[in-house]
Amino acid sequence: MTEYEFWAEVGGDALKRYQPNELTKMWMDTYSLNQEFYDFCISLRSNSWVGILTNIDVARSNLLEKILSVENSFDFYFPSYKFGVSKDSFELWNKVNDEIKEQIPDIKIVYIDDRIEHIVSAEKFNWKGIL
Repeated sequence: MTEYEFWAEVGGDALKRYQPNELTKMWMDTYSLNQEFYDFCISLRSNSWVGILTNIDVARSNLLEKILSVENSFDFYFPSYKFGVSKDSFELWNKVNDEIKEQIPDIKIVYIDDRIEHIVSAEKFNWKGIL
């Protein structure tokens, strides 16, 4: 998913007033890390694999990877743009599920999200969803 495609999908009429890179910049300016949740996720790594599955375009992903130190802090990082589909697509969940299970066949996955529709999607793959 390109930066333009991302904003076309989630930005409503915003592309009538702004260029995609301007929207990304505005988003970057308002981003703040939930340090408590980040610390919780990092604490889980002592006994678990921890990863991120996110709807994101390449520009925002690059920023997120730096802010979260993804390479050092997480075991998996699944940005939707790399799969060409977003979390509202069964295809994304299927691909991510297959990729995880290929690496760790007997893994039990707990998925945390703030949107019920994503929890429902995760549970279709027998992941434990937490809203």
